[in-house]
Amino acid sequence: FWLAEIAMRERDFPHAAQLYRDSLRVTPPEEVGTRIIEEFYLAMIHWLWRGDGVGTRAPYERALKHFRETEFEFGVATVLHAMGDIALLTGELDRARHCFCECLTLLHRQGARQRTVWALGGLATLAATEGQNLRAITLWSAAVKLRAAVNTATLSMNHDDYVSRIEAARAALAPQKADLADAAGGQMSVDESVAYALAD
Repeated sequence: FWLAEIAMRERDFPHAAQLYRDSLRVTPPEEVGTRIIEEFYLAMIHWLWRGDGVGTRAPYERALKHFRETEFEFGVATVLHAMGDIALLTGELDRARHCFCECLTLLHRQGARQRTVWALGGLATLAATEGQNLRAITLWSAAVKLRAAVNTATLSMNHDDYVSRIEAARAALAPQKADLADAAGGQMSVDESVAYALAD
């Protein structure tokens, strides 16, 4: 299982998928929670590797239901972020907003700052997709600042897509406005950036 996670982080998706399948094969049927988690990550790999968004829905929903029932908020937030990513990339923007906002609320409450970066990045990219360019750059700057503080490798498993959308938002602004938005986000505390991200 842990070797599979390392392979996924290194974006060696074929190897990661095989390792998760091997892990599922040896996990006893009675270990329901473990199997649900393995199936969730295997579905995530197929999305990242092959773009199979449809195939992720059932495993993601099962994982979300399991984590809610067991009151494991970090697990709930992890699944919500993954669901938000798919919704964002498939154009389901209201669903993406709901997932990212609940994810951010849970992570901030737990003080899980490394994953808080992911939720802020998701909401910044959503703003860019919706043409809210100043908001997008401000949130992205806040996320980048937090990322540096907590030493998180990327803002998402879909980091390249995030960056592409943010750069398009930046290009749509006059340089002075983009610089002001950058500065505003960079000056925000974590609490301020979360409040800004969750504001209507």
